[in-house]
Amino acid sequence: MTYLATPEQQAILDAELVSLKVIACAGSGKTATAVRRLVEVRRRMGASRGYAVLLSYSNVAVETFRTQYTAVAAKYPGLSTRVHICTMDSFITNNILLPHAAQVMDCACRPFLVHGRERFLENPAYSVFDGKRPVAITSVDLRTTGPGLWEFINSDSKQVLPKPNAVKAVKALAKVGAYTHALGRFWVMVTLRKQARLCDILATRYPHILIDEAQDIGSLHGASLELLQKSGSVLAVVGDSNQAIYEFADADGSFLKGFALPAGGRQLPLTENRRSVSQIIAVANRIAAPVCKPIREAPARTHGSFYLKYEATKIQNLVSVFSQILRAHEYKTSEATILARGASLAYQLKGGKDAFGQGATRLFAEAAVSRDVRGDIATAFERTLDATFRLVEVGDAILRAKVVSGERGDGAQNLRRLIWGFLRNRVAGVPASTLSGDQWHAQLKARLPAFLATLSTECGLATRKSWAMNVTAKEISAAPLFEEDLAVGEGQDIRVSTVHKVKGESIPAVLYVTNSKSLNSLLGGTGDEEGRIGYVAITRAADLLILAVPKTIDKAKVTALEQRGFIEWKA
Repeated sequence: MTYLATPEQQAILDAELVSLKVIACAGSGKTATAVRRLVEVRRRMGASRGYAVLLSYSNVAVETFRTQYTAVAAKYPGLSTRVHICTMDSFITNNILLPHAAQVMDCACRPFLVHGRERFLENPAYSVFDGKRPVAITSVDLRTTGPGLWEFINSDSKQVLPKPNAVKAVKALAKVGAYTHALGRFWVMVTLRKQARLCDILATRYPHILIDEAQDIGSLHGASLELLQKSGSVLAVVGDSNQAIYEFADADGSFLKGFALPAGGRQLPLTENRRSVSQIIAVANRIAAPVCKPIREAPARTHGSFYLKYEATKIQNLVSVFSQILRAHEYKTSEATILARGASLAYQLKGGKDAFGQGATRLFAEAAVSRDVRGDIATAFERTLDATFRLVEVGDAILRAKVVSGERGDGAQNLRRLIWGFLRNRVAGVPASTLSGDQWHAQLKARLPAFLATLSTECGLATRKSWAMNVTAKEISAAPLFEEDLAVGEGQDIRVSTVHKVKGESIPAVLYVTNSKSLNSLLGGTGDEEGRIGYVAITRAADLLILAVPKTIDKAKVTALEQRGFIEWKA
């Protein structure tokens, strides 16, 4: 295979079918290399009935991999189709958790995922007493501390929870078949440990597993992968520990750093950045100190790394300012993205408000915004469902899972139809998010009695006597949930996103909006998660990087920015 130019990439493609550890800098062509390595692995496997697997951590990455694999594989007539490309969660859920974990969970049904909004989770049996107060099961995370050992963590406070209390709650939840994302990873690990024969079967079925974004492998996923490796699966991990931004999900890059290659394995680098201009790479190198080399030519239009001061009270003006910059320097808005550290700031930049209310009101409000602003109908449906479940008596602990999964029978199908109807109907159901907050709330509360009566008649779900108390107007402002005039203002066609959602992307022009805390983290390097989030943000930019910083920053911060290669943007 000689169609890739760089010697580093070619070395990976030509490597024997052994375990690999590839440390790859941002923009180094990981996607193209991983896809072509997958093709090469499958080609060399010949008539083997095993699958070559490529795993990643986002649906966007998976779709990219599938598209590129189809194009590259087409050049090799007769190449086996026994290739599996999916997310890590999809792989373990469909191969291990759903078909095999019920036995170790001691449940009589197919395991199902809970998010924390389910009414039945209010049962004290599903919380963990930390010595002072109960901790919701959805705030319980886990991490391994050694072979066969693990501890339970409060994901909010980061404190270790009493193991006997945690085990009791986890087992109670498992008994009804429920698991959280964190507990799903746990039950996968336990299932593989207790069913050695299953490990052997999976290793035979999936003899070669390539993992992209391997810095996102947490300790529980890592323990499961190591079990598969011991049973015979050959692992190849590709990643960059500087881009480990899922520490809240037990993924801080430690697995990639500590991945020990078995005998015959090879560690190989990808150090040439094909994405960004040299000025952006210079900034990234000074922040994270990777060995990253620029190899592309700079464009004729304005490019480089800049900082731009803004007034905190006028932060939404950044959208129009960035739009003017793009237009003046020959960038299309479709080439640009405004990045924020978190969803709240991203939503604020879009013209939204943080005050959504409390209880069921908040859930209905989030449904309205997801429907009207974000076009996220799936989320809107789940929020409407969860809000409704706060207003009715639900005796079936797994009814929510049945409704969301599309299961027929047991009233789930009829309930799903009614929830969809209430969500879609802006006239008689969930009101439009462009109404003022007080009007929106008044309309919602006036429409709910008829909706709840229908649920009682057609689904047998009795209305809670105190339902109105859960539809409070508290924390609902008089302003619209989403201001339509801002949505059509200058620059509102520019994508606004969070850093986590764009990891892996290449974006010609990036405006990264920081506050004092996120700016300090960025300047502090990649030693902690906050610094790594900033690093990921700036390394998305290909041509133009503008760092929006508070106007109140002191001279020391300005000096630090300029020492790292940022130049003040001047109109």
